[in-house]
Amino acid sequence: MRRLGLDDDMSGSNDSLNGQGAYLSFLHLRHLKLRDLMRTCISILNYFRSIERTLTINDQGLSINGKGGVERISPQNHRVGVDGQDNQRCGNSLNVHGYLFNTPQEFKVKELEFMQFAEVENHDDFYYHEEGRIHVKDQVGYWIVYDCALNDFKELEHDLLLIATKFLQNNKPVPISVDHKQKSAIIDVSFDYHDYDDDNDDVNCNNNNNNNNKMSLHFVPKNDREDFDIALYAHREVDRFGILYDIWSNETAFQEVKKNLMDIYLEAYNHIISRDSRRKLSQLMIDLMYKRPRLDFNENYFITAYKYECAILRQRKEIMKSILINQISNEREYLKKLHTDKVEYGLPPPLIEKFLIAPNTDEPVLCPVYLLEFHPSLACTPSLIESIDESVRTTITMLTPKRQIQCIILEKLFFDYLKYEIDTWRPLGASYTAQIQKDLFSPYFIEDVLQMSELCSQYILSVQQRNPRGDKKTRQHFLLNELGRLSDLVTLRHRLLDCMWECEILSKLYLSISNRMGFNDFHLFIRPLQFESAKYKEGVEESKPPIYITSIHDDDSLLDKYLPSALPLAIHELDETQVGKFSFRGKATIMEMLETRGIENLLTVLQVQTVHKNGLIAAILLAFNGCPAFYTSHAPKFKNGLIRTVDTGNNSINNNDVSGARIGPTPLAVERSTHQLNAEYYPEAFFSIQLEKGPSRDRVCNAFIKKTQGGGIAASKSTAESEKMKREFISQFCHDYCERVQHASLRAQIIETYSSILITLENVPVIREEFFIIGYAFEKKSPEEELGKQETDFKSLRNRPRRVLSSDGTEFYNLWFIPHFIEVLFVFRHLNDEACTKGLRLMARIARALHDILHYLVAYARLGISSSKATAEQKYQMSVSFDKVSII
Repeated sequence: MRRLGLDDDMSGSNDSLNGQGAYLSFLHLRHLKLRDLMRTCISILNYFRSIERTLTINDQGLSINGKGGVERISPQNHRVGVDGQDNQRCGNSLNVHGYLFNTPQEFKVKELEFMQFAEVENHDDFYYHEEGRIHVKDQVGYWIVYDCALNDFKELEHDLLLIATKFLQNNKPVPISVDHKQKSAIIDVSFDYHDYDDDNDDVNCNNNNNNNNKMSLHFVPKNDREDFDIALYAHREVDRFGILYDIWSNETAFQEVKKNLMDIYLEAYNHIISRDSRRKLSQLMIDLMYKRPRLDFNENYFITAYKYECAILRQRKEIMKSILINQISNEREYLKKLHTDKVEYGLPPPLIEKFLIAPNTDEPVLCPVYLLEFHPSLACTPSLIESIDESVRTTITMLTPKRQIQCIILEKLFFDYLKYEIDTWRPLGASYTAQIQKDLFSPYFIEDVLQMSELCSQYILSVQQRNPRGDKKTRQHFLLNELGRLSDLVTLRHRLLDCMWECEILSKLYLSISNRMGFNDFHLFIRPLQFESAKYKEGVEESKPPIYITSIHDDDSLLDKYLPSALPLAIHELDETQVGKFSFRGKATIMEMLETRGIENLLTVLQVQTVHKNGLIAAILLAFNGCPAFYTSHAPKFKNGLIRTVDTGNNSINNNDVSGARIGPTPLAVERSTHQLNAEYYPEAFFSIQLEKGPSRDRVCNAFIKKTQGGGIAASKSTAESEKMKREFISQFCHDYCERVQHASLRAQIIETYSSILITLENVPVIREEFFIIGYAFEKKSPEEELGKQETDFKSLRNRPRRVLSSDGTEFYNLWFIPHFIEVLFVFRHLNDEACTKGLRLMARIARALHDILHYLVAYARLGISSSKATAEQKYQMSVSFDKVSII
């Protein structure tokens, strides 16, 4: 006690042992804390190994035999596409839904599926929390620690020692004495320190330029080794146990957040019935078990990366927990609505609200569930995880961070934004008009299962009364067709809701991008114009939006500055009284839509809304891909800058391949291209929904006027004939507008493909300079007549054409030319829509083929596999995988 400074001696002696006792106590307590952290890591690793054992048993159908060995006695529990079954890739979900059958004789279960394990024994472990740790108890009741968990801990300890040693040696100074006669070169290396606020999970990255954040490295000549400071070189003053304490503290925190996220996955896994979903989630759980922090060894210390990784996993846990709890509460509410006193075949069993339990551990993770409560809809969990991961990968690909720590910071910002969106979630359809919310989004009647079941029964009786004659087979066929309409009605409404929800999100992105590019909000909207009130317009058959969209800043006469207070339904831009009139709130309106014309009208409404959604997607992709800042950072630099301007004076108009005619860019385009090389968006990449929809709608309105005034249909004709004619014109409008949308989508794909090629060529700069030609903005093109007259002459050298295709898209010139994105924006615009689509499709196929070939060659080069040394089997696999690539 005296050595530790803990005795009760009040004499106040100045013994050296007493003076160092407090520090010695601190060292001992820190060692004890290290042992406590290691014990926590062992418990978590043991928990992971237990879960991995359970997943393996469930996946492989394993059981323990009498000799203590493991054998397979049943088919795999959730393989994808099980052979020999009629319901491949559907998860065998019918075998667990006995309530769909009227009698037990119709519900048959295979013996091996019922008796999955020998003697129906339990093979799962039990988990309990005590003293802040999780403990594992086997099926017999013994507290256990798996041998492989101890091996995992030994490997983890070895890895952490290597990591700590690496960061200890990162900032290794080799100083000499200050009064040395010979001056040495000095390099100041500044390290960025990242502040992390653990209370609110906010990570702030600041560059501190203080003097203590810099370290001078002195390079010592060989003949001055006698002045070498060995003590400082060996980091004698460094607290190595402090580094061990830091790395074990951060590693324990990392393992704990992994464990918290694993609890959510495991609880969702216990609810899932689908084989495919269980297997996908199993793989995601295994990936999480072996997930390691992404350390940047160029950083000054490892704490920043650890805390970012913990924050990301913590945010992911909160997001998944919020979504799954909401899903469980919605399913409970749905089951309560279905609960009736009398038994109805085909309905799920009622929710028995007795005996709340925690299905996974002794503590509920999502929410307590009842003993006989299962939620198969949680099979959406693996798809949700994959969607989030894909969004993260897309974000990183778009913003292209340079360093590993920047990728982690970007991912943290992504989850911050996603968490904010989920916390501030608005009701579905809140951005649309009140009438649309009432007729379409309201669940008043259409989502009431009991009322819809009653309506279905009445509809069956009415159908049987309408067709009392004929044989039994004919009547059954007629009845099934009529019942199919009711199923189509519910399905079409669901698809329309999804489409409108996506349009709501895309509209917000479109408005945000348009404002950043310098355009107003009214480009998203077009004033509603009904067929009956339309006026004939001259010269609309060949009308197109302006080639240079920035020209509307000087002359906005083509624009209609219509700005509604809420989002409209896309069909209401053309018709509101007949085709676009529907409601799902009442029995009478639903019975009216069950007629043939009602289903066809709803299909037309969905068609128009889908085309509108595709237009928004194409506009957003084109704006994001046409980024000058990307080409500034990735394209090779030229003497006069990245983007070469056009000549002034008489040469301001040039033969430009992008349009095939003698045209020149607008002043705004030249200004943006020359003075804003790092701009976030390029204004000419803007896709105006209003200007693109206008000509297509004017053409179908003129056709409607010609047909009605020319005696094609009289005003006294029936409503059904009028609706049929309107559906035809609306379909024609969708076709014309879809052609324009396809142009924007193809341009976005071509720009994205060539951008990916530029990124790939950065890894092989010699090949890029030797074989490829990089285009620049507004470059002059040689006349195509000279290219056509050129003949092959092996004795002379000539310049390769700086174009991929001819101006009409019919001749192929140069595969190795990578056009600038501004050139792709205007290519083939002087052609008609059909020829432009054909040329863009051909250019996209060429770019995609070149892109895939380059990626294969670079990938095999990095693996050290050359084409000459590749085996026949490897070449076959390369050709097969290349053939499977979807080419536009």
